Amino acid sequence: MGNTQSGNNIREAVREFYRASRKGDVAEGKKILERFPDQMNHFAMSYFNPLETAAMEGHAEFVQLILDTCPPVNLMKGSAVKEALFYKNFDIASAILDSIHNGNSMFSRENFHTSPAQLVFHGKNHPHKEKMFLKMMAHGGFIDTWDLLAALQAGNQDACIMVRLLDDICHYEENFARSSCNGNERLFQLINMPPEELRQSPEAKAVMEKYPELLQIIAKRNVSSNLTGVTADAALFSPKKSSASMGPVRDDEIEIPTLTG
Repeated sequence: MGNTQSGNNIREAVREFYRASRKGDVAEGKKILERFPDQMNHFAMSYFNPLETAAMEGHAEFVQLILDTCPPVNLMKGSAVKEALFYKNFDIASAILDSIHNGNSMFSRENFHTSPAQLVFHGKNHPHKEKMFLKMMAHGGFIDTWDLLAALQAGNQDACIMVRLLDDICHYEENFARSSCNGNERLFQLINMPPEELRQSPEAKAVMEKYPELLQIIAKRNVSSNLTGVTADAALFSPKKSSASMGPVRDDEIEIPTLTG
C-alpha cells in the first residue's frame, strides 16, 4: 500500500512539474524537486519531456533549472534543441547545446526527420547562427540538400560554404539553386565547385580562419568510421599539420565557446 501511494505521489509530481514547465514557474519547479530529491530523473525523463516543453515556450530559467538539477539524457536534449530552434528560442538552444557531452549521434537521421541545421538557417537573423550550426555538427549533426537551399535563400555565403565543406551535396535543382542565390553568380559558382576546388578558394579559406572550430569538426568526421560522405580533407586547410599527425579528435577536444547575445 505504501509503495503504491508513493508511486502515485511521484506520478502526480511529474505531472505538476510538467505543468510548471509550461508556465515557466521556476519557484514551483524547485518546490517539487525539493519534495522528491531522490527522484529527479523522473522529472527530466518523463513522457511529458518538460525540458522540451520549457524550450518551446521560451522559459530559459526553467530550462536551466532542469539542466542544473536533473539533466536528462542526450537524446532528450537533442529533441529540446530542435523545438527551441523551431520556435526561434536561439539562446535556449545554445544553453542546452552547451550542456551536452559526448553526444556523437544526437542529431542523427535516425532521431530526426528534419535536419536541425535547416532550422538554424530558416531562423531569424541571429548573430550566432553559424556558431550554433557548428555546435550541432560537433554533436553528430547531419546535413541534407535542404540545408544548403535554406542557407542560399538566407543569402548566407559562410553557411553555404560550411555545408559544402562538411558534406558534398550535389543533389539539388540547379535552377532552384541559381534563383536562391539572388543573382550572386560567385556564390552559385562556389556551391557548384568540386570539393577540391572549393577547399582552395579564398572564400573557403576565409571561412576557416573565421570559424577555426570547423577544422576540428572536419578532422573528427574524417576519422570517424560511423560518419560517411564527408570529403573535406583537414590537412588542406592546415599546412602545419597533416591529417595523420592530428589523430582522432575526441568530443572533449572540440571547444566551442558559450554563445551570448
